[in-house]
Amino acid sequence: SVILPQGLVEIGDYAFATRYPIIPGYRRETDPHGLLQVSIPDSVSSIGNYAFLGNRNLTELRLPASDTEICSHAFEDCGILALTLPEHTKRIADYTFYGCRMRNLVIPEGVTEIACEAFSHCTALRQVVLPSTLQKIGMLAFENAGRTNGFGEHTYTGITSIVVPDGVTEIDYGAFTGSNLLDVQLPDTLKTLGFRAFDNTNLAVLEYPEGITELNEWYTMGCENLNAVYLPDTLESIEATRFHDKAKMEQREAFSHLDKLIPSRENAFLWRDRDHEHTGR
Repeated sequence: SVILPQGLVEIGDYAFATRYPIIPGYRRETDPHGLLQVSIPDSVSSIGNYAFLGNRNLTELRLPASDTEICSHAFEDCGILALTLPEHTKRIADYTFYGCRMRNLVIPEGVTEIACEAFSHCTALRQVVLPSTLQKIGMLAFENAGRTNGFGEHTYTGITSIVVPDGVTEIDYGAFTGSNLLDVQLPDTLKTLGFRAFDNTNLAVLEYPEGITELNEWYTMGCENLNAVYLPDTLESIEATRFHDKAKMEQREAFSHLDKLIPSRENAFLWRDRDHEHTGR
């Protein structure tokens, strides 16, 4: 353990890291010892990049209650079991808690963005509660979160349900890919949904909210249990959309501006607008 003095203002880059990264998110053998517990005093205003990287035995962490900047990769590959973020946190930076071991995660009110891979590969996650202030979920933010099976097979543990709150306007590329989601509720405020946001999940039904105007290929690739996709009346264009070979798709209704989606022989989908015909292959 380490005792940090009151009055400390900044913890620098790599200050307590057990290794140096080769590439972001890459794991290799870490120091088998490292820190077990850390209490960071309220006087600290900044925790640097990779500050505690690779402390796999660091299970107890107290963060400052004050307004503290936590930089990218600060606690990547740590063994943190519980997390309480500082008050006034606005953004959770890239890879901040990548690979940590918390089971329950409550993002506090005030957070507006969860950045790239912030909680990626947190395989022990069972529950995630998102704040009403959230506006953006970044690229691969919850990739493989709660997915405990090491053989590449789906399990029905981990994050099985999540409610994305009203106010979120953007979900980036692969945000929940590889997680064990059975159910997701998307808000009407959503305007942008990145490629492969729900790839390789356990979703049976996916309902896109009103307000979405454009969809692209590979939103649901690898969803073996997917039975239905509901598209909004606001949809204006859709690129060739591919679904898993085992998925049996049903369309709720035709739209005023798009004909009903028709399964092709390859279990892809064909749609027509007024001027063009497109086929997913």
